[in-house]
Amino acid sequence: MIARLVPVFGVLLLFPLSVLLDHYTPPPPNVVQTLPPADVLPVLASGHRESMAAMLELRAVSFVLESMEPGEAFSDADRDHLFLLYQGILTLDPDNAGAALRGSVLLSAFGWRADASVNILRMARGEPYTYEGEEYQKRGANPAHPAYWKLWLEEAAIYLSMRANEVQSEEERSAWVRKAGECWIKAEESGASPGFGLRAAGERLTRRGLDRAGLLQREQEIWSQRLQSSPDEIRPQIEARVRALISLQMAMALNSDPQVRPLADELARRGARLDDIRRLNLRFPPEALTPPSGGAFEIIAGQVVCPEAEAFLLEQSLSQSYKRLREIHPERQLTLADIGWIVPPFADPLEHNPYFRLMGWYPVVYPPKSVGEDARAADKPWWEIIPQPVEAESALGLKPAPYLRYWIEGDRVRVRVAD
Repeated sequence: MIARLVPVFGVLLLFPLSVLLDHYTPPPPNVVQTLPPADVLPVLASGHRESMAAMLELRAVSFVLESMEPGEAFSDADRDHLFLLYQGILTLDPDNAGAALRGSVLLSAFGWRADASVNILRMARGEPYTYEGEEYQKRGANPAHPAYWKLWLEEAAIYLSMRANEVQSEEERSAWVRKAGECWIKAEESGASPGFGLRAAGERLTRRGLDRAGLLQREQEIWSQRLQSSPDEIRPQIEARVRALISLQMAMALNSDPQVRPLADELARRGARLDDIRRLNLRFPPEALTPPSGGAFEIIAGQVVCPEAEAFLLEQSLSQSYKRLREIHPERQLTLADIGWIVPPFADPLEHNPYFRLMGWYPVVYPPKSVGEDARAADKPWWEIIPQPVEAESALGLKPAPYLRYWIEGDRVRVRVAD
């Protein structure tokens, strides 16, 4: 009897044993793990460097298009994977400025990695660049390459469309705009046709900068241009960003419109909030009052805002700032305050408490003195009496807005419209 049962039990154990073995079977090595060191690649290419570089770029594009979810799952490991592939590509074919441009766009437009994108451009120009805290330098492309000047143009685009909107102080934002202007000047010096007017435009940026509306318009133009040359798999994320940027510009235009401004001021005087501007009797076509990003234009604290568009754009910007700081301080448990995003305690029971509003109390918070310090000072209250409500910041303001909610989830900062 026992002799008959042993084979039966053996068969029954095969399934859980196979599941266990599958669980501990390591995944197959990816192309980066099997890729020889960049300096060895030219030797292995045996006179076919350009062909091998083209093959690696096909692998890089395939990795992005087949393995990634636009704007969602691009991890630090994915960034390193793509960066090392393009490091190998430019080592094999240093004069391929076009490949550097394509790699930079993939890392910025798809992966939202400004630093890695700029490093690829610096690598292509033969300038020092940093990877994992160490500095490297390789032979750059021939400055006579017809696309060389575009390396500077793409760097300016990164500063205007990403770095200037990563929620810094107004002074820092202006500094990134000036750097973009300097890149435009260098683009013309590096071969761009004077007919493009890059030098004159760059000089204006370095002197006067851009106001918030001008920065939004310039960013929309950059992403719209990228949309025209992007693969189908990347287009949905870029289209969503363009729609959000258009929505913010529409909100700013409505905010200053002579029909809307008196009504918004009256709502602010009464302390009222309007959840959909289409409820007002305005002489506008329906499409002018409907944000392309979805949701509705609202009037909060006397300002026309588009919460859905702001939440979409801020989530990308705050996540990038958080990831950059996490690389500098990998040992720390970072908070939103550490990236300069001081979020008052917008707890609904207190925010909407009529007693608090009657007394003129509104949540405030004191900024931390150093990275890692708690956002609230222990010896000070979290509220104080102030004469007016906190004004709503629209169009990617430099401080949190009470109509949005912010929290850290994994390696990302999440931003959602408050209920």
